[in-house]
Amino acid sequence: MTPRGIRNNNPANIKHGPSKWMGLSSQQSDEVFCSFTKPEFGIRAAAKLLQVYQERHELMTLRQIIGRWAPPSENDTSAYLTAVSIWADLDPDQPIDVTQYDVAYPLLRAMTRQENGAPPPETEPYWYQPEVWERGLRMAGVAPNKKLTDSRTMRGAVTAASGGVVALGSLLDQFGLPDEVTALLPAALSGMTEQQVAIVAILIAVAGSVYAGWSRHDDGHWGRL
Repeated sequence: MTPRGIRNNNPANIKHGPSKWMGLSSQQSDEVFCSFTKPEFGIRAAAKLLQVYQERHELMTLRQIIGRWAPPSENDTSAYLTAVSIWADLDPDQPIDVTQYDVAYPLLRAMTRQENGAPPPETEPYWYQPEVWERGLRMAGVAPNKKLTDSRTMRGAVTAASGGVVALGSLLDQFGLPDEVTALLPAALSGMTEQQVAIVAILIAVAGSVYAGWSRHDDGHWGRL
């Protein structure tokens, strides 16, 4: 049977909370864990939550992160940490930066395996194909080959620009625009000058960058998740 986290498109098993994640399913049949419309949204949410761990709670090592993610009151935290450390090839006590792709990618894959068990052969070893992971992580502002000296604002802009199609697609999915509307986009762009197309591309990149880092809360306002 397909594990709960995979059925919910929530590979890290994020629980319901006060905030509304991007891409949540309209029907939340699981009383404990969130359900997302696509696995990319579940991956994005997990990556954003790890960023919150570091930015707000200053959890800088794998041991600290797993201690909060899988507390002893609910899990065998030591076993969880050991497994993730081995699969992700990360030292439990070495400071890490979860905004870096080469850290977030193996870490979340390892956590997904720990949460859901060993995947079937066609998705070995971490349930989803690499392109699914990359799309989800890009939506969280985590892109491959980023420079450590990039500012947070520049990281978001570069990510949105390089993953413009993903950002635009996510935006359209979130607002529920029908396929008939999105199908008009290529024709609309073809009627523009090169300068106009460039301006539209910049606007999409900026919108994608902002939208990828913000989500709606229960009280209706928008805030970073």
